[in-house]
Amino acid sequence: MSGFIVKFTAEPAIVDKFMRSFPSFRIGPYELEYDGRKCFGAPQYIPECFTEPIQQGKMRRVPGKEDVDIYIDTTDERSFVVYMQGFY
Repeated sequence: MSGFIVKFTAEPAIVDKFMRSFPSFRIGPYELEYDGRKCFGAPQYIPECFTEPIQQGKMRRVPGKEDVDIYIDTTDERSFVVYMQGFY
């Protein structure tokens, strides 16, 4: 099993279209206490840019499962930042 992290920035319409490609994923409001980006895998290998604070956003997290966690920073209405981490 291998882990991965991905961070990208895109216009809100593109992020929405991307998320619709995962129909089984339920996205809810971002909650800081459930942000697992700093505890994923070996924290010493996660770049700081991946754990930048999110002021406002959405998230999908399935604690304790080998799946994909998604965090979307929606603070900038013109450009969303998407963080994904998971295992395959």
